[in-house]
Amino acid sequence: MDGESRASPPAATSMALRSSAGSVSFYDVAISRGGVMFFADHVSAFAHIGEALRAGGRLVFVCPRPAPTDGEERQALGLLASLVGGDHAVDTSVAAAMASLSDPRRITSVLGAAGFEEITSVPVTAATRWGGDAADAVDFFVSRAQGPPVTDRTRAAMADVFRPYEAPEGVLLRAGVWVVSARRPRRSRPGSAAGARTSAGRPPAARRAR
Repeated sequence: MDGESRASPPAATSMALRSSAGSVSFYDVAISRGGVMFFADHVSAFAHIGEALRAGGRLVFVCPRPAPTDGEERQALGLLASLVGGDHAVDTSVAAAMASLSDPRRITSVLGAAGFEEITSVPVTAATRWGGDAADAVDFFVSRAQGPPVTDRTRAAMADVFRPYEAPEGVLLRAGVWVVSARRPRRSRPGSAAGARTSAGRPPAARRAR
């Protein structure tokens, strides 16, 4: 995905399709850095992405792992939630989408149904960027919440939560992700989602997955 690795709504996500052969219909690899969770129909979306890949082409993406109770991100978010109180709730639709591919068994099931093989999900702990500084991180957190306006006093307290995580690169919280890799079959399998959509022989159009 192009852009910051913030937890973004669907409108802010995109997928890069890269080819080593110039202007062609089939691509070597499709890469997403934190956007695929927001697909409304994962199987259908991944099958369409598979259409744009050459036989043997790769799909690689990053998606969140369940947060450990002692993790930096979970601890910070717990403190922030206690500060804003019960009148503010994180958008449940966004939260549900973020967790939609957190189980590697579901990842394997979805990608398999979409026609991919050689599916792996590798656990990685990495820094997620929440903003340029503490105040920017507060703005981002508040933008994801529902409820009355947050007072300046509360914002200042929230900024204090983020301040220990400020770095030259921005506010960074360590969190767990899956680095997922899969490959389109070198030969279409009868009955697979990808094979069914390409059996007519029409070349897939180059696309950006939103």
